Amino acid sequence: MRLSGLLPLFDESPSIRRLVDLAGVALPPSALDSDLTIDGSPALMAPQVSAVVREAAKATVIASLQARSGRPIVLLASDPAKAQAWVHDLQTWSQSPDDVHYLPAFDAAPYEQLPAAADTVGSRAGVLVHLAGARQAGISLDTTVIVTSVAGLTQMVASPEDFAPRVVRVTPGATISMDGLVAQLTASGYTRVGLVEAPGSFSRRGGILDLFPPLAEWPVRLEFFGDEVESLRMFDPVTQRSTGTLEVFQLAPATEFPLWNGAAAAAVLNALDCDTLRPEVREEWDWQVRDLEGGAFFAALPFFARYLIDAGGHRPGWLLDYLPDPLVIIDEPRTVLDSLDDLDQHTRERRDRLMGNGSIPAGFAAAWHDRASTLRRLADVATMHLSYRTPGGSTELVVGAPLPVTAPDGDPEEDATQVHPDPLPLQLHHGQGEGWGQTAAPTDAPDPVLEPDETRPAAETTTLVPVHPDAAIVLTEFEMAPTYGGRIKDVVEMSRRRLHARNRVVIVSQQASRLAELYADHGLDIAPVETLERQPTRPSLTLVQGQAGEGWVHDALGLVVLTDVEVFGWARPRRPVRRRRYAKESFLGELTVGDMVVHVEHGIAQYQGLVRRQVEGGEREYLLLQFQGADKVYVPTDQLDRVERFVGAGEHVPALSKLGGGEWERAKNRVKQSVAEVAQQLLVLYAARDVAQAHAFGPDTQWQRDLEEAFPFVETADQMQAITDVKQDMERTKPMDRLVCGDVGFGKTEVAVRAAFKAVQEGKQVAVLVPTTVLAMQHFQTFSRRMQAFPVKVDVLSRFRTTREQDAVVAGLVDGSVDLVIGTHRLLSKDVRFRDLGLLVVDEEQRFGVTHKERLKQLRNDVHVLTLTATPIPRTLHQSMVGMRDMSVIETPPEARLPVKTYVTGQDESLVREAILREVDRGGQVFVVHNRVQTIHAVARKLGKLIPEVDITVGHGQMDEDELEKVMVEFSQGSHDVLVCTTIIESGLDLPNVNTIIVQDAAMFGLAQLYQLRGRVGRSGQQAYAYLLYDPARRLTETAEKRLRSIFEATDLGAGFRIAMKDLEIRGAGNLLGPEQSGFMNTVGFDLYCRLVAEAVEELRGKRTIPATDLTIDLPLGAHLPDSYVGDGDVKVRLYRRLATLETEAEVEAARVEFADRFGILPTPVADLFFLLRVKALARARFVRAIETQDGVVTGPELVLKLSPFVVCDRVALYKAFGTRAVVKGGQVRIPRATSAEKWRRDLLVALDSLRVIEAAPASAGISSVPQPNRP
Repeated sequence: MRLSGLLPLFDESPSIRRLVDLAGVALPPSALDSDLTIDGSPALMAPQVSAVVREAAKATVIASLQARSGRPIVLLASDPAKAQAWVHDLQTWSQSPDDVHYLPAFDAAPYEQLPAAADTVGSRAGVLVHLAGARQAGISLDTTVIVTSVAGLTQMVASPEDFAPRVVRVTPGATISMDGLVAQLTASGYTRVGLVEAPGSFSRRGGILDLFPPLAEWPVRLEFFGDEVESLRMFDPVTQRSTGTLEVFQLAPATEFPLWNGAAAAAVLNALDCDTLRPEVREEWDWQVRDLEGGAFFAALPFFARYLIDAGGHRPGWLLDYLPDPLVIIDEPRTVLDSLDDLDQHTRERRDRLMGNGSIPAGFAAAWHDRASTLRRLADVATMHLSYRTPGGSTELVVGAPLPVTAPDGDPEEDATQVHPDPLPLQLHHGQGEGWGQTAAPTDAPDPVLEPDETRPAAETTTLVPVHPDAAIVLTEFEMAPTYGGRIKDVVEMSRRRLHARNRVVIVSQQASRLAELYADHGLDIAPVETLERQPTRPSLTLVQGQAGEGWVHDALGLVVLTDVEVFGWARPRRPVRRRRYAKESFLGELTVGDMVVHVEHGIAQYQGLVRRQVEGGEREYLLLQFQGADKVYVPTDQLDRVERFVGAGEHVPALSKLGGGEWERAKNRVKQSVAEVAQQLLVLYAARDVAQAHAFGPDTQWQRDLEEAFPFVETADQMQAITDVKQDMERTKPMDRLVCGDVGFGKTEVAVRAAFKAVQEGKQVAVLVPTTVLAMQHFQTFSRRMQAFPVKVDVLSRFRTTREQDAVVAGLVDGSVDLVIGTHRLLSKDVRFRDLGLLVVDEEQRFGVTHKERLKQLRNDVHVLTLTATPIPRTLHQSMVGMRDMSVIETPPEARLPVKTYVTGQDESLVREAILREVDRGGQVFVVHNRVQTIHAVARKLGKLIPEVDITVGHGQMDEDELEKVMVEFSQGSHDVLVCTTIIESGLDLPNVNTIIVQDAAMFGLAQLYQLRGRVGRSGQQAYAYLLYDPARRLTETAEKRLRSIFEATDLGAGFRIAMKDLEIRGAGNLLGPEQSGFMNTVGFDLYCRLVAEAVEELRGKRTIPATDLTIDLPLGAHLPDSYVGDGDVKVRLYRRLATLETEAEVEAARVEFADRFGILPTPVADLFFLLRVKALARARFVRAIETQDGVVTGPELVLKLSPFVVCDRVALYKAFGTRAVVKGGQVRIPRATSAEKWRRDLLVALDSLRVIEAAPASAGISSVPQPNRP
C-alpha cells in the first residue's frame, strides 16, 4: 500500500519547500570557518536544520525530503522498535520505497556475548553491500534512506576500504574459478549446506552453485561450463525451482565481519592476558578464537568484531562512511541523546562487571563507538533535528522569541528575522558526575576501552539548538485529525463537508470495503483502491485498503488524511514480517546413521546409511538396515516409503527384529488384535456422537458481522479457515468435536469468541473451561470486552470469587440469566447445571486430570465442543490423526509477530541482570519462572539484591486468592517490572508488555511446558527473548538435552504442531484409550500403530478395504542419484524419501523437471530413476503386485507383470502391440523383453496401459512398495 501520490501536493507548501532547500545545502559544523560555540563551549549535536512537526506528519515530511533534497538520508531513532516502525511508515509515503533500508542492531550489547540472529546478520550485511555496490557501479544514492537506532549506529562496521572490494558484479559469460568462488564464499561468511533455504548459505552440485545473498528476495543459481558462468537464475527456496533469469548479480559477503582477517585477529586475541578467565569461560574462549583463526563464522562473532575490523589495517568504520555527503535526521533528539547516554553508562558497568568476574580478559575491546566519538562523528555530517516538541520541551506548536545564538565572531545576532519556538537555547551539561568517564576524542582514536579514571571535561556541551536561527522551521499547517471512535455517520458527514469545500479526503483503512458499503448506504458510491500512487483530483474522496499510522489535516492544501486510529479508535498491527520459507524435503523426518527404524514388512532395524551396489543395468543405491545378528536388508531407494523412524512410548529402546521365522508377523498380528479392541471402543464413541443430536445453529446474523468487524487485528488465512470450520460444524445437527491447534498468540481465543457469540444469539449457553484461575480472569476480561456492546451476560466461576458470588453464578446458569460462563475445574462440579448448554469450549485440555476428563465426556454427547490448544498432547494429536476428531491448524502468525529469540545456557547472574535491565530499559516487563513455591521468595530476594533498580513481585498458585489477583492485576497494569512466578503463567496469559522470560532449571520442564512458557512473551510485535537456564554443574539427562535442543531449534512461528510431534519422541506416544496399549505401541512403533488403528476403524465402520499388496519392481536399471549430481548425503536421503512418496505420473514428471532445474541435466542413472518412479506410479494405479524380468526356457527374456485379482487386461490392445508373443495367464501378463533398453521400456509402458481395474479400491489401501530381503 502506497500514499506516494500525495507527495507532489507538498510542492505547494512554502514551509516544506523551505525545509527541503535547507536540507539540500546544509553543511556539517566541521565545514564552518571556525568552531561553533555556545556559551564558550564546543557545541556538540548542534543541528544545521531543526523542524518541529506533529508526530503523525513526520513520515510525510521525511518522504518529501527523500524525494527532493538530492542527498542520501540517515534517519536516527532512539531504539530499534521506533526504527522499525519508521521503515513501514516511510515505505508507505515514499516515491522510492525500495530505497528505504533498515540497519538493525545486534541483540548483544557491547561486551556481551549472545548468538547473533541470522536475520540481523543478513540485514546489516545487506545494507552495507547495497551501499558499497551502488557506489562501485556509479549508481546514485540520492534517494536512499537508511533507518537505524542509536545501538545500530554505534556498532562498528568494517571500513569501506576493507569491505567494498569484496562486492563483485557477476554477469553471464564471466570467467570465474568455481573452486576459488567457493573459497571466497566461505571466507565471506556463507555456510555450506546441502539445501539452500536461508540467507547466508550456499551449495555446490557439480557445475551448479546455489547461494542466498543477504537481503535478497530470492536465492541465486549460477550454472557453470568449466570456469564460465553459463547462466544466472533466481529460484524459489520452497520448490527449489528457477523463477527467472538475471542479467547481473552482485556477489557480496554474507556478513559485515571481515572474516578474511581472522588469522590476524586471532593473533591479537591470543596476546591478551586470559589467565583471569574462569575455567569454563577460558575453554569456550579458546575454541572460539580457533574458529576465528580458521575464518569460520559462528553465532557469537559480533563479540570479536573489533579485532576483525582492526586487523584490516583501517580505522573502525561507521555506517556514515558508506554514504556520500549524507543528511542525518535525528528523530526526537532529546530521546536519542538519552539513549546514547544510557548506552554509554551501561556499557561501562557491563565491562567492569565482566572483567571483574572473569568473563572477559583485561584490555578486551568491544566493537562499539562510545558517546563522545558518536557525537563528534555526527559533527562531521549535516544534521537535522525532527521533533514534535520545541527544543525547550513544549509540545505546543507556537512561535516564540528570537533565538539568541553566539555566532563564530562572538557577537549576538541582533537582526535575526526568523523567530524560533524556544526563547532560550537548551544546553545539556555533562560534568564530572558519577557514571561518565569518556573523554571526547577524534573519531579515529582507538577508544573502545574505557579507563576507570577517565572523566568527561566539564566544558563539553551538547545543544539541541540550531546553528543559525533561520534554520528552525515550525510546520504549524499540519493539524490534528478529528477522531470518531467508530461513529461512521459522523465520518460520512465530515466527508460531505470537505467535498463541498473542494478538499481531498483520503481514508486509509483495513476495512476499506466495509466503509465503502457504509458510504453507499449514505448515498456516496466509492470503490476502494489498493494503493494511491497518483495525485487525486480536487475535490475527491479516496478509500485506500491498507494500514498507516495516524492521520492529519492540512487546510492550506485542502487535504485530509484519516486512518483506522481516527475512524475506529484503534490501530491494527502495522509491521509486516518476512517469513522464512522451506523446501518440501525440510519437513521430512530426519534419518541419521544409528537411528532405529521400522520396516513395514520386516520389523525393527537400525539404519546403517546409504550404500551402492552393482546390479544388472548399472549401480543402484540402497538403505542398509541392520537387523538382529548378521541379518541385513538393502532397501531400494524408490521404496523408502516403507521405512519410518521408530517412535515409541517413553524412552523405550526396541530390540532388533530377526529376519525369517515369522516373529515380526506374529508381533504384528498381536498388535492387530489389540488394535481391533481399541477400534471397537472408538466405534462406540463414534456411534454415540452419530446418534446424538445437537442444536443446529443458523447462518451469521448482522450482530455476528458487527462483532467480527470490531476485531482490532487482521485475521490470518489460517485463522479465518478455522473460524469457518467451526461455524460450519455448529450449523449441523451432529455435535461438533473440533480441535483448533494454533501457536500461542495466533488467535485461537478469537475463534472461541466468535463461536460463543454465535451460540448465545440463539439462546444457548456457553461454558469456557480453562486450567487456571489467572487464565479464567483474563478470558473473562477478553470475552467481556469483545461483547460489551451486546446484551450478553458474561460471568466467571473460579476461586477468585467468594462463595456467595459463586452461588449467584451457579443460580444464573440454572435459570439462564448467565449466557456465558468462564471457569476452572469448578465448572465440572456436580452442583453446576445449565438451563440450555449449547457450546463447550475447552482451553488446553491436556492440563486437566483424568477425573475432570471423565466429566467432560459426559458433557460432550449432545453439545458442540471446541478444544483449543497450542501443543496438543500426544493422545489428542493421535485421535485427530486417526480421524476421531476434526482438527483445524492455525500455522500462520499474526502480521506483526516476531519469532521469540531463544537462548539455552547455564545459570549466569550477569546474564540474568543484563537481560532484565535490557527489557526494563525499553519499557517492558519480565517473567522469571521458578517452579518451587518453597524457595520462590528467596529467589526474589536474591534478584532484588542483584538488580536493586527494578521493582520485583512474586506470584504462585498457593497464594491467597485475593492476594494473587492483586499481584496479577498490578503487574498487568505495569506497577512492577519483574514477576517471579511458577508455571501459573503457562496457559493463555496475554500480557503484551512482557517480552522477556527467564526460566530457571529449564531442564526440569516438559517440552510442551517450555513451549507454552516461551509463548507468554512476544505477543505485541516487539522482539521478545527467552532465556532457558540450567545448572551447568548438574549433568543433563539425554531426555532433558533433547527437550532443550528441540525448544531452541523450534524458533519459527507456528512450530507448535511440530513441537507436539517432537514430544511424541521424547515422552512417548502414550495411548488412545488406555495405558495397556503402550506395550503394543512399543512393539511396532507409533506410525505403524496409528496406521493399524485407522485401518481397523475403517473396517468396523463397514467400509470395504483391500489388503495392502506388495509392489516389487526388479528391472535392469542403474537408478540412483550419483554423488556428482547430489553430493550431500543428508539431502540425498531426504530426496529419496520424497521421491518414494510420489503417487501419480504427473507428480513424477513435475519432480523430473524440478531436478533438471535444480541439479542440471539428468545423467543416465537419474533418468533411469525417474523412469522407475513412473513405472511405479502407473503400477500403483493399476494394483500391480510385481514387475520383474525372467528368462523363459522357450520364449527367452521376458517382462512379467503380476496382477491383483480385481485387475484385468485389455487383451485386444495387448495382442495388437505384441501379437502372440504376449501371454495373459494365471494373473500374470508376460511380454518379450527386447534387447534394446529403449524398446523394452516402451513395451512395458504399453503393457501397463492395457490394464484395467474392475473393482474400485480406496486410495488409502493403494499398492505399497516392499522390497524383498536381499542378503549379501
